[in-house]
Amino acid sequence: MAKKGGKKGKEAPVQQPESDSDWEDGAKKPSKKQLEQAAKKQEQLEKKKERELLLQMEEASIKSKKGGKTKSHKKDDLDDALNQFGPKGTISADGLDDSLAALTLLKKDAVTNKDLDRHPERRFKAALASYTERRLPEIKKENPEKP
Repeated sequence: MAKKGGKKGKEAPVQQPESDSDWEDGAKKPSKKQLEQAAKKQEQLEKKKERELLLQMEEASIKSKKGGKTKSHKKDDLDDALNQFGPKGTISADGLDDSLAALTLLKKDAVTNKDLDRHPERRFKAALASYTERRLPEIKKENPEKP
């Protein structure tokens, strides 16, 4: 218990800096690394502001150019006109007798898509024949000298 009083009297004296320049270097002046980091942050902020400005200008130009409602309206009219004929390849019949008659017509008179896909060469020959029948008179009128 006697030791309590002894430590208080032996405290080391506080060292004072030799000059004011020591205090300035340590606490107040930022290091070279800190200056570089601050410059990088400032540069990043400037780039970010520039990007935001460019984005705002681009959005303003896009908004002013928009006039798409008339185009979509025209497309809707076209879709309505095409849909008025009904889906291709469908047959509507009421009752059993009408549906059987429609099936017999389909089997006898028309060639189904399945048959066409089996023989694409037949489809090509038929298309070429119809083309030559249609275009041959026109070509002969345009070029009368050639036999």
